Amino acid sequence: MQECPLIPMGAITGKPSKAILTETLEAYRAQGITQFLIYPRSGCELEYLSDDWFGVCEHIITEATRLGFTSLWLYDEYNWPSGTCNKQIPQLHPEFAAQQLCAYPENGDIKTVVRKNPRMTDLMNPDAVDCFIAMTHDQYARRFNKYMGTLIKGFFTDEPDIAFFSYDHKEDILRMPFYSGLPEDYQRETGSDLFADIRTGLNNHSSFYQPVCNRLCAEKFRANFAERISAWCARHNLVLTGHLMNEYSSNLALRCNGHPLRVLSAFSQPGMDEIFTQRSVATIEWLTLGTVMYAVEQRGNHGGLAELFALGPCDLTPAQIRRQLWLTALFGINRYVMAVAHLDSRGSAERKAYFHPFTRTQPWFLAYDALGAEATRAAAYATKSRKHRIGVRYPYAPAPLTDLLKHLTALQYDWTLLLPDETTDCDAVIRCQDGGIYEERTQRAFFDIGCLEHDLLATMPLRSAWISDADGQLADELFIRCFQDGSVVVLDFSGRDRQLRLNRAGMQTVFCLPAEGVICFPGWAVTLGHPNTLRADFVDGQFAFDLLAPCPDLHIALRHCADLPEVLLDGAPLPATQPCTGLPQGFNEIYLASETLALAAGPHMLELKNVCDDLPYLPLAWLVGTFARESQNRLAPYQNDGLGLAGYAGAITQRAKMLIPTDTLRLNVDPQGMATELRINGQSLGKRLWPPFTWILPSDTPGTSADIEIIRYSSCGQIFGQKAFTSDDHAHPWLKAYAPNNATAPKPFCEVHLL
Repeated sequence: MQECPLIPMGAITGKPSKAILTETLEAYRAQGITQFLIYPRSGCELEYLSDDWFGVCEHIITEATRLGFTSLWLYDEYNWPSGTCNKQIPQLHPEFAAQQLCAYPENGDIKTVVRKNPRMTDLMNPDAVDCFIAMTHDQYARRFNKYMGTLIKGFFTDEPDIAFFSYDHKEDILRMPFYSGLPEDYQRETGSDLFADIRTGLNNHSSFYQPVCNRLCAEKFRANFAERISAWCARHNLVLTGHLMNEYSSNLALRCNGHPLRVLSAFSQPGMDEIFTQRSVATIEWLTLGTVMYAVEQRGNHGGLAELFALGPCDLTPAQIRRQLWLTALFGINRYVMAVAHLDSRGSAERKAYFHPFTRTQPWFLAYDALGAEATRAAAYATKSRKHRIGVRYPYAPAPLTDLLKHLTALQYDWTLLLPDETTDCDAVIRCQDGGIYEERTQRAFFDIGCLEHDLLATMPLRSAWISDADGQLADELFIRCFQDGSVVVLDFSGRDRQLRLNRAGMQTVFCLPAEGVICFPGWAVTLGHPNTLRADFVDGQFAFDLLAPCPDLHIALRHCADLPEVLLDGAPLPATQPCTGLPQGFNEIYLASETLALAAGPHMLELKNVCDDLPYLPLAWLVGTFARESQNRLAPYQNDGLGLAGYAGAITQRAKMLIPTDTLRLNVDPQGMATELRINGQSLGKRLWPPFTWILPSDTPGTSADIEIIRYSSCGQIFGQKAFTSDDHAHPWLKAYAPNNATAPKPFCEVHLL
């Protein structure tokens, strides 16, 4: 059975009978729901973790098994924040109460003191966390261990917080998280006294001590809470999921977590919270989304979980809900907790603002199955490898990251968050520094995001794809996600229907983006029928090339007719004694190949040691292999994406699975004039050698998901490079106008137009 990724956040209200629990689960199951979160919350009239409570849980487990549910999730607290066992731990064990370092003025001086909050547990204390596990997780394990790892998939933790302060002392001018041993750790890190530095900082209106404290607290919170509970879950074949507190603001997130990237990446299934349902590019929680994407990718990109919609509003349309599911999916989320699915509404008497019922209260509940089907489609994109062209440092001190990410998103750049000292292969790396912006690759500083965009980013090829409007300008109020497999997804936040253009790989595709709509463009897997080639154009007897990464099947073909070249590779003789198979027929017979070359990344040099005539259509040497070619003779392993095919001659096959609308009759492509064949579900619809490149679809294809295969057959002209066309010694003058270059290389793939 396929699992539906929607998870009702099942708030257990009142003292529910077995009949109402069964009726509720049956209603969800009838709408295709296969997961359920058991959620003790305001409005529950059962004593938390009592026998009556566990009796309700047992009945839910029994009925979920009978009805064929695939997953149940256990919420680890009564309400939130997690970690107190309904406030029992700090009351029963005062030694485990959360600690806070406070400062206040007194007699012209600044005093510091460590205070405790009797309403919150110290989640940086391993003994306190062990107590939480014993009072919560172990209780469930004793009763339901046989279901753990099968029906029960994991524990959901909700906003654990190391900065849940007591505000009783109004005189305080500083409150910060504290753990026993922090002053000693700070001394080892800095050589300074923490309390003295705090007094100095407050007198100088500086918080220079804070980044070190945040880093130390993050490590404690990660090790003693996130890693500790993840390890307990792993021993019981479960995952730890849920989310942190205040992910949307770097100032608040650092205070509540030390550093959210460090802590959340220790969750075995990272999660996020988006309960406000922001609906514009200017207000969406990009920092929250970036935080969970970072953690998901650190865990192997297997997906994550989001709590959504708890603050509604309760009249969100299905289109808006659908768009939010897609938005989180594009940041790595493949499980969607629908908050709040209460048994009845009595909890609203206490939690007055939280009301968006994913229950039978909603008349459109009977269409829940359609929403589940769309969620399944969105979830499939969560685990795709995303492209990240720009890295943004997330420091241990507050920074204007929210504004920076909002602008990068509006400008349609692909970005990812990075820890302050993390290595990365991003093309550009940005950090906020000294009130401005600094780009690490170019080592340039900018006043603001506008200067960064105008003076640097706009001059660099940092967009894998982008959306323009009818006037060719960058479209606004949308989100675009580009994936490593070449697929692209676009979400609308303008609220109006628009005619737009997708620009990728040097091509444009015109499309209509409906208001609040979602458009998916397939990623084509582009395979080659032959190796690629690069002609060695010797200048003064030398030809330089650069490998961006080792190419596993690279070899060199040397001419074996007319005068024979003698060639050195990086100063050593290059023997060519093997039969040549990588060139077109007619050349393999008169060239010999070297052994496969195990060349490291970096620059390399071919040198011609004798005098030979490099004929326009009989080059002295070719580099041959499965490589992609960039400008300036730069090579990298080919990635099945159709890029870098200057010099290629042969068949180019692109494949993708596409949903064919029910009213589609024909398929049209622009193959650059190449002879082209179309195959659908393995059946050839014939070849086209000239326009129109249009095929009539089989009658059983519309309304289905079809395997599309487009095969283009290039000419041989690309393999000769520019020499055959431009050489003053050999080429006819009129050929110079036809000289090929990277711009006239085969386009990576044909865009498909369904008519």
